[in-house]
Amino acid sequence: MCSQLSATTTRWRIFQDELRGRRERATTSAPRRSSGDDDVGAFVADSLSADAEWSLKVDDGTTKVWRRAVKGSAYDEVRGNTIMDAPPAAVLALMRSNDADVIRKYNPMYEDGYDLEAEDDGATRVSYALVRGVFPFKPRDTVTRVAERPVPAEHDGGTVLLLRAVDHAKMPPQKEYVRAQILRGMNLMQPVAGRPDQTNFTFCTHVNTGGIVPAWLMNVLITQDSVAFLKRLGKEAQAQKGRAPKQKQQQPAFMTPAAVEHLVRDGGPDAGPPVVHASSRRHSRMRSPVVPRAPAVRVRRSPVV
Repeated sequence: MCSQLSATTTRWRIFQDELRGRRERATTSAPRRSSGDDDVGAFVADSLSADAEWSLKVDDGTTKVWRRAVKGSAYDEVRGNTIMDAPPAAVLALMRSNDADVIRKYNPMYEDGYDLEAEDDGATRVSYALVRGVFPFKPRDTVTRVAERPVPAEHDGGTVLLLRAVDHAKMPPQKEYVRAQILRGMNLMQPVAGRPDQTNFTFCTHVNTGGIVPAWLMNVLITQDSVAFLKRLGKEAQAQKGRAPKQKQQQPAFMTPAAVEHLVRDGGPDAGPPVVHASSRRHSRMRSPVVPRAPAVRVRRSPVV
């Protein structure tokens, strides 16, 4: 009961803060460095900056979530940070994993995905991802460039996955899905001094979710669910450590479950039959999407029943 009350209080404070700040959004913030830039150090430094433009929204003692306005965009950039009880190699292996059941442990709305293109021995790739639609809401999809890069020692080392929406001839927008865009993002895994069994994990994401959902509402929802996302990811990283690494990840986790579940309808309701997913063994009343199978650089993945 206490934990539920605390969560409700946190959500209410976030909502109140958003309402107070909507008319005071910064309109003069400097342009953000693109996650497609070659200067990894500068991108990481900007994302981790302690500038006043980052507003702390949640601090539960182990996890923190900030937001900052982005000039020219109604959508805020969200940043989350926590210390995970798993070494950086284990967290990186988890982020590379293509096992759909594993991915859903930290991103329950993930449906399917695969690489459209790969280069640099897989260190850079263009990935297609599909996020489940919760009846009667329409599913989202993304086409994202994912670049895995080492972080310079002067920025505390580690590995970063840089995320940026791109267009790709093999996967144009599909009428069955709303195309969302990761305008700028990263997943950063860094060592903790004196604790090789821990990871300092930070994510940043600036997303246009598409559709007609008000941006201010999406800002609130993504902020609310970021804490749960980080806790799920940390729990799964701890469970996965010591296991053999999977193949490289096929999709970027671009939208939190709470955000997806609150999307308003972008089309008529789908009265299709319930779908049973092997990973959850639960019936859910939702669209059963068929992922467009364009010619692609395919990677074997676990089947979804």
